[in-house]
Amino acid sequence: MHTPVLQFGAGNTDPATGSVTDPEFVRNRLDIIAQVRTILSVAAGSPVTG
Repeated sequence: MHTPVLQFGAGNTDPATGSVTDPEFVRNRLDIIAQVRTILSVAAGSPVTG
């Protein structure tokens, strides 16, 4: 598993609206969300041991 690092580049946000315009940031954010969902799905389906 590889989790991307979220970081803003210079000039990729609009302080007036707070919107993010950097497609790489958005793609990395969506990748992280997908990874967390997958991990939780697998963990919820696994039997508890110990």
